[in-house]
Amino acid sequence: MVIFLLPFCSAAEGLTETSEAESTDDQAYTLGEVVVTGKRDGVESIGTVHRITQEDISISGARNLNEAIDLLPGVNVMVGGDAVPKIDIRGFRPRHNILLLNGIPINSTYDQQFNPSIIPVENIAEIKMTSGPSSVLYGQGGLGGVINIITKKGTPGIDGMIGAEVGESGSHSEKAHLSGQKDKWNFFSSASYSYRDAYPLADDFSDTSLEGGHYRDNSDKESGALFANLGYDPTDQLSLGLTLNTLFGEYGIPTGVYDPATDPFASKPKYRRIEDYRGFSTQLAFDFYPDASPFNMRGWVYYNQMGEENNRYSDNGYDSFTNNLSIVTYDLDNTTTVTGITLQPQYEFADFGALTVGLSAERDTWDSRGTAWNHWSTNWPPGYEAANVDDSKTVSVYAAKFEYEWTVSPTLGLTAGYAYHWQFRHDHDTYVDTENPGSILSLDEDSADDFSYLVGGYYDVGTRVRLKAAYQRNIRFPSIRQLYDVDAGNPELSTERVYHYSAGVEWQLPADIRLTVDGFHSIAKDFIEKDSRKSEKFENFDEYLFTGAEVAVDIETFKRFFLRLCYSYLETEDNANTGRDDLQYRPRHRVTLEGNYKFPWGLIPYVSMVYVTDQYYYEKGGNPWNPPAKAKLDDYLVINFKLNYKIKKKVTLYVGADNVLDANYEQSYGYPLSGRFIYGGVEFHF
Repeated sequence: MVIFLLPFCSAAEGLTETSEAESTDDQAYTLGEVVVTGKRDGVESIGTVHRITQEDISISGARNLNEAIDLLPGVNVMVGGDAVPKIDIRGFRPRHNILLLNGIPINSTYDQQFNPSIIPVENIAEIKMTSGPSSVLYGQGGLGGVINIITKKGTPGIDGMIGAEVGESGSHSEKAHLSGQKDKWNFFSSASYSYRDAYPLADDFSDTSLEGGHYRDNSDKESGALFANLGYDPTDQLSLGLTLNTLFGEYGIPTGVYDPATDPFASKPKYRRIEDYRGFSTQLAFDFYPDASPFNMRGWVYYNQMGEENNRYSDNGYDSFTNNLSIVTYDLDNTTTVTGITLQPQYEFADFGALTVGLSAERDTWDSRGTAWNHWSTNWPPGYEAANVDDSKTVSVYAAKFEYEWTVSPTLGLTAGYAYHWQFRHDHDTYVDTENPGSILSLDEDSADDFSYLVGGYYDVGTRVRLKAAYQRNIRFPSIRQLYDVDAGNPELSTERVYHYSAGVEWQLPADIRLTVDGFHSIAKDFIEKDSRKSEKFENFDEYLFTGAEVAVDIETFKRFFLRLCYSYLETEDNANTGRDDLQYRPRHRVTLEGNYKFPWGLIPYVSMVYVTDQYYYEKGGNPWNPPAKAKLDDYLVINFKLNYKIKKKVTLYVGADNVLDANYEQSYGYPLSGRFIYGGVEFHF
């Protein structure tokens, strides 16, 4: 279920800093963080950066990453046919957004997507989300933005928590963490596990031929995670750190509920399950800050692997691959692996700012093994056959990055950055040398290269108003799937480019009211997508436009009371001659609200709301040479409520209800989401 959390709608490095943010920084494991929070008012002050603290997560009851950031301005979380929440930032899809965990890339090497629902929040100290223009130190790929997860670290003494939660439809979860610090050592560890049989549909959902209602078919889910980091400070100038993380679980992927034989907007049923997934990542990092020296150095190496058993069955029995010969089915073990290294030397020029250099190398590999059934063979005698799948692809990405931050005066700051990127594509096809039988197989290579840059600045008008503006050219190389997929791959794809223009104001009003306004215009060139009505291949589309504004108000006028209200506006335009005007599933209007009140005796009621309007989608088939039919998805309002009760800071009891009004709503046509979901839990702190 989705917990609608609205974290800080204002920029991270604004005019004022709260004591809560400072305490969060003290508990944050910053080794491996690409852009370190709080070093200076620089690159994060010229754009749009939102922060979510561990206290925000605790009060809201968010259970995973997508629930934690769902109400940030500019964000749209959409659950569709893959049953995976997809985080869009300012209209850009997940493959255009970088996800980092302590500097470890989480995006899949295959399609550059990620599954935020399997990332727990027990280990998170802070989440930073950058929308639009971002530091060039993040590298290529973040056309929409960057989500940077910073985990907790141990503090003096020993601290721990154990908790459990139960809810409807057989759902339950357990979690725990233990941390500490002594002398030069600190550690943090956490574990979590969750399970559900299915999620409930709203009472007014009408049964269809493909969905009987009450509980969603094939929507069971199991997930678990183990995490640990270890820090060691041998001297005051040197810090070393190790991060270990593992994920495991399985989940069903519900089909669409409408019949494509009678509904041109409906998707064809695909009977799929992820029968097993398992992931492991690790990172070694160091920070070296010599005393009285203008030079410092940071660096880290990382490894991240995710494997999954991805099955497509013949029918909704989910136990046979050959019952329906008209459907290509498969049982595949897919593995993605990313290995890399980053170095960031920095030189401080006293009153003239700081220059940071980023040097990075990354190797991305995808392997697929298994069997695919029901392929039609043209061999004699013709007929359906099973085929063994054995495929492997690798790309390598290198980058040299330079970023200069200059605090010109106490009220004026400027930032400029430039980066050059190389992608080497290793095609693992076999080549037979007829003159030398048995010789080593050759490796065919191709490459691409491009650049990105960023310029921007901020200006403080008095002590309450900050003006900011930024411009960026950013790029993204095609993914392994887009290049080499058996059915849809296109090795001739060009690099995607985006040109961001952004400007904003942060205003600290009287009576503890904070207002932020951000406007943006993004021009995307050679955008990579499939127009399935005309071709099954990925293609470059000439130009998409994304224009919008985000307004956020934080109100803390009364002691213990807090209210946040955000409004996001997004206008999209398709200039690629596809017959579409709006880009589908990009809401034009999105309003979010969050509020809580902290009673002195420990009771904290919490409420949140999201209202989404004006998002469109297009028919799946029809005459490919005519403009596709267009339809509007129903607007929806979802309200969540939670009661937290803290007993002497040692025990927290809570009960809550997601989707209190039991709204019957969809974020993608034909894929209804959960109705009302009631839950309760307890946490013990020591």
